Amino acid sequence: MATAAPSSGSVPNRGPSLMALMWVCTVVSSITIVLRFVFRARKAIIGWDDLFMLVALLCFYGWTISLTLLCLKGGEKHIKDVMPLGPDVIAEVQLLNWTAQVFGIIGVAAGKVSVSALILAIMQNTHRVWQKVYLWVFCMVLVCMVCISCSVLTFAQCRPAAALWDTRIKGHCIKPSIMADFGTFTGAYNTFVDASLALIPSTIFWSLKIGFQEKATLCIVFALNILTAICSGIKTSYLSQLANRSDFTWATYDIFAWVTAEFFLITVCGSIPTLKPILNFFRGRHGSRYWRSSYTRHTGDSMPVSDEVQLHSFRRDGVKSQATVSNSETATRKSDGDAADIRVEKSYRVRIEKNDSQQELNREESG
Repeated sequence: MATAAPSSGSVPNRGPSLMALMWVCTVVSSITIVLRFVFRARKAIIGWDDLFMLVALLCFYGWTISLTLLCLKGGEKHIKDVMPLGPDVIAEVQLLNWTAQVFGIIGVAAGKVSVSALILAIMQNTHRVWQKVYLWVFCMVLVCMVCISCSVLTFAQCRPAAALWDTRIKGHCIKPSIMADFGTFTGAYNTFVDASLALIPSTIFWSLKIGFQEKATLCIVFALNILTAICSGIKTSYLSQLANRSDFTWATYDIFAWVTAEFFLITVCGSIPTLKPILNFFRGRHGSRYWRSSYTRHTGDSMPVSDEVQLHSFRRDGVKSQATVSNSETATRKSDGDAADIRVEKSYRVRIEKNDSQQELNREESG
């Protein structure tokens, strides 16, 4: 992120620009997730992916509020400009700085788990084993383990922990480079996971028996997570600044700005697949018919059905039978001014196969 211009006074302060960025992103993310919950509550399809995304939003608020307090206390100035405010203020600023980082680590991880859970819910009735194992192991379990470890290490750097943010307390701390290296590893792994969540859905949806346009739409919607991967990669390049304890308040600005952008992208891009039915509603497509596939249940969107449906075997009069229903539908529309005449013709062909005979029944409906 570009360095903010100095404030009108003689002391440069990047706090106002950071607060503006955080609150704009937080409000937009909140609106997106509220819409997500409204739609999915109406369809009674709230799942674990929604709950994890809610955790991500709550952490986003914890992140934004903590850093807002930090900015109001002068925490985005050079440390030499904060020192005249007294050791108590410096200790509060340092504590808010580290606390915000924990919110960021947990919240970003929750967002990735949410996207993974949504993909798993969509493909729960499929036989794609390696994608399921990959999502569970690399995008959920390992993400949680890495991010929890990083969060614990954040406050376990010093004994006692208060020595981390209050220099008046004597204690033993690990080398700052250790925290910076582990933070860089965490950021790099998150970038890898974001890229995976952008590419894995294509291997699932591209093989579905649906039209090319539907395949492309599904792949593009989930591929938006590549934006999160790009943002995460840029953020990771700044994580080495965690070792800069001589001017810690000024050095962490770029990290905070890019984590805010990552929060925004993971919550918005991770929710877009669940918002597509709402977009369809405003486009006047809410009258279309839906069939209950996994995708329909977990996103509410529709997919085209096949022309032929194979029914389950059944028994009638002690004779095992099987039925196949073929459905064709044609529609014609004639308009004359404001008036419109719509005629829909449907024909059904039902074939019942028995072990001793075959019957065919044809029925035509018009309306």
